[in-house]
Amino acid sequence: MSKMKRQHSFRISLYVELVLAILLSTIISIVALILFSVLLEFFFNSSCFANHFVAPYTNKYAEELQDYIDKNQLQITDNKSLDRFMDKRSDMGLMILCQGDVTASIKADINANVDSVYDVLNDYWVSYKNHSSDLIYAYRYSYILNYIDGYYANALKDNSYQPLLLTFDGKEYTAIVIQCAYLKFIYLFNYSTIFLAFACFIFVLLLFIHRKIRYLKWLAEDITILSSGDLDHQVAAYGYDEIGTVGRDLEQMRIALKKQMESEREAISANNSLVTALSHDLRTPLTTQLGYLEILQEKRYNSEEEYEDYLARAINNLGHIKELSDRLFEYFLAFDRSTTTLHKLENVDALQLLLQLITEHTILLEEQGYSFTLKEPEKEILIRVNPDDVARIFNNIFSNIEKYASKEDTINISIFENKEHLVVSVTNEIAIRPRKNESSKVGIECMKALMRRQNGSLQIQMDQKTFTVHLFFTIQDS
Repeated sequence: MSKMKRQHSFRISLYVELVLAILLSTIISIVALILFSVLLEFFFNSSCFANHFVAPYTNKYAEELQDYIDKNQLQITDNKSLDRFMDKRSDMGLMILCQGDVTASIKADINANVDSVYDVLNDYWVSYKNHSSDLIYAYRYSYILNYIDGYYANALKDNSYQPLLLTFDGKEYTAIVIQCAYLKFIYLFNYSTIFLAFACFIFVLLLFIHRKIRYLKWLAEDITILSSGDLDHQVAAYGYDEIGTVGRDLEQMRIALKKQMESEREAISANNSLVTALSHDLRTPLTTQLGYLEILQEKRYNSEEEYEDYLARAINNLGHIKELSDRLFEYFLAFDRSTTTLHKLENVDALQLLLQLITEHTILLEEQGYSFTLKEPEKEILIRVNPDDVARIFNNIFSNIEKYASKEDTINISIFENKEHLVVSVTNEIAIRPRKNESSKVGIECMKALMRRQNGSLQIQMDQKTFTVHLFFTIQDS
């Protein structure tokens, strides 16, 4: 059976499920008890039971009684001998009547009132029980007759109450034999129905428990697979109780862990690429610097002017090396994941912070010949950031502007709201000849990492003429 994957906000306690399962099992067992009782009662009231159990047993009983009478040469008045015979047959009742009008009357009444045999016999029992001249012998008659009135009277009417002839000392007497064959089965019937009802109760309850145990086995198998390192294996999320919640939480944990590991692999790959690039970029100016220093050390210059030129080149290379090392430091600082750094976020007035940073950089760049336009919202907006990280981001942005932006075109800066974010957009035309060279994109990677630490993001748009950077800061409720 396949494992079902479901997501739902509805929750139900495992205890409530167990109580409902018990109630359902109880209802089903009661219904089964009633159904089994009706079916068994129908069987005992059926002609099949009467023909195959009642009639043959009655005839056999009459033959045994007649053999007992003949063997012991009983008289009609030998009540004690008849009692001994009857004691051995607890499911029989016997009423022996004299000959004459009483016998004929009972036969006529039974034949005329087949649907109410009990009433006919009971009327004769009440009428003649105190007249020994008519009712010669009765044994457990009242007890069994009353029992039959409550159970299976219709099934027995055609076979149990038919008058039989018994011969005592050569004389025939009419005997009404009440045969209660069902009494042999009454306890079996009661215990069977109770057992079957209880079996239904246990079966339904075990179905519920089996489903929960099966799901726990699924979770155990899923955890074993995940622990082996297979994070692509989905965890079964089935049901809305505590076990189902565990399954969904495990699945969410698997997804989060997989994303984290993929992110870490990407970060390690990016780190290796950037470190390799920076190492290459540092090696080139260091090699050149070493050459200049060797020339100066060995005094392989021809004039004081040439000496000053080599010295100036060496100093310029040292500045380039310092810039690259600063970039490397910023990169590792941007990817610092220590809790001390991450917990420095605070709610700040976005316009106050951003306008201050923008103003500090644009004043210096305007003195170098750059021009700017600024669009800003009018209302106060709160963002949750680390001001030091935001300052580093803007240092990178305006450092790139100084290196690559054209002085002939205006640099556009916009601050606006976009759904849940405050967006800072900076667009500049790309200079034909950059004033400085940068062989790696460490600055952009640093800005992306720093924006992620602010719970924000950074997007770059670039074509042959323009370069645009978008900063997305999450807006906080006032």
